[in-house]
Amino acid sequence: MKNRKSGQMKDCAVSETIGFVLILGIVITGIGLVTLYGYPALMAQQAEANIRNMEKTMIVLQTDVNTMAFKSVPYQETTIQVAGGTLSVVSSDDGSELNNKFFRITNQTSTILPDTKIGQIKYQSENEPVIIGLQNGAVVKWQLDQSGGGSTMMSEPRWFFDSTSGTLVVPITSVYSTNALTNSGISTVRLILTEEKQDEYPFSPSETVHITYSDLYGDYNTAWKNYFNTFESTPNPTVDIPNVNKLVVKQYKITVLSL
Repeated sequence: MKNRKSGQMKDCAVSETIGFVLILGIVITGIGLVTLYGYPALMAQQAEANIRNMEKTMIVLQTDVNTMAFKSVPYQETTIQVAGGTLSVVSSDDGSELNNKFFRITNQTSTILPDTKIGQIKYQSENEPVIIGLQNGAVVKWQLDQSGGGSTMMSEPRWFFDSTSGTLVVPITSVYSTNALTNSGISTVRLILTEEKQDEYPFSPSETVHITYSDLYGDYNTAWKNYFNTFESTPNPTVDIPNVNKLVVKQYKITVLSL
């Protein structure tokens, strides 16, 4: 009788040990699955959320720039949050090859606007191959992993063509900074309008105006090509707009004081 009780106690101890090992194994397997699949998915969702937030933020900054350019407001200041990446300024007078992006306007006989660098306010994600730029009044997005042009325009610039009167208005907005500006986290973007001018070119008879966006690395070529298609069909980031009776070129210089 005594031996039977002793055997039952030993069997109970073995069952508890096996149960503990099984539960521990299930817990460890669960943690492993979460670490292997769940955490990367969570991080990818967070990175995507950061990019979506930055797209909206760039549109806010675009509104600031448009307010300064079209309403002659000399100063704008906006506090934003930069998460999952870095916000920086590429000044128009930056001589590096990475800043080799410019606009050129000509007509059939002469150059109206020579190659003009426009710079950009740029956000680069640290977890996804994505760059978002505020460039010449537009918000553009470039997928770096798509060679040959993977860019889209998130928000268009305020160009205008009245086909009835043949009036074409092209604003050119250039971004400058006197110092290298880079930031992440809470950022206060302070902008001032440092220069503006307007030139008008009446054409009689009407002319065809050629506008070219040149980008050495092709970052935003597709974005601008698609935008140019709203004026005339074009297979590249150069557009010919016919029947222009008057061309108005408005140039704005925006200086970024701080990020």
